[in-house]
Amino acid sequence: MATVLVAGSWRMGKSLLALPVALAFTRYPQADGKKLQESWKQRMFNSIVVRFAPSPTGYLHVGGARTAIFNWLFARSTGGKFLLRIEDTDKERSSEEMVRAILDGLKWLGLDWDEPPMRQSNRSERHREECLRLLETGNAYWCRCSAQEVEERRNQLWDRGLAYRCPDSCRNAVSTRRPDENTVLRFKVPEGKTHFNDIVHDAITFDNREIEDFVLLRSDGSPVYNVAVVVDDHDMGITHILRGDDHLSNTPSAIVQGARI
Repeated sequence: MATVLVAGSWRMGKSLLALPVALAFTRYPQADGKKLQESWKQRMFNSIVVRFAPSPTGYLHVGGARTAIFNWLFARSTGGKFLLRIEDTDKERSSEEMVRAILDGLKWLGLDWDEPPMRQSNRSERHREECLRLLETGNAYWCRCSAQEVEERRNQLWDRGLAYRCPDSCRNAVSTRRPDENTVLRFKVPEGKTHFNDIVHDAITFDNREIEDFVLLRSDGSPVYNVAVVVDDHDMGITHILRGDDHLSNTPSAIVQGARI
């Protein structure tokens, strides 16, 4: 079951999940169904912008094609835009051959997009800029822990039912200057809980103690995939995200990050 993340908007930190259009419409009574559907569409789907964001590390597969079709149908049925983003930040595994194969596959399915495809790899400076802004605003910190120290502490916290957090010496450091070239930049997950509404699963709440302080910048200074996705969705003006139900568990980290971008 594909779901729709209504990110309206991440700038204000408000999110909710809804069903695909056809299924959502079944919630209305049969009487005057057409009028109700049109009224609902006008209220919920004003200026819709959705995206399909494949990684060119392989051919277009059935799951990706299914997600693309859901997004395309949703955009076309609501008068919105369907955008394409090529997530080619994995330079070692991405190739132009796979990009062409994905585009050809989408065209073979009869799908079209409303703007030229965006290349995520062209936006690394923008992603890095946002990471450093999160650092300046106290929403990120430099982690000096070695890989072994991280693993040991992660296991200790996991035994207590908690997600990974760096020691206070890193997490609560006052200085924003990078200590050395071996450090990574981590997002500082806030205290509290993250709430969103899913029409399939109803209201969902995640305790933020279950969300790890995830990496934003690697030790070589390159932004990770997860931050690139949130920044790009924000800058592209994406209003709804349709994706597989298996992505439900990573929604909270996107919400807490997106609320501060």
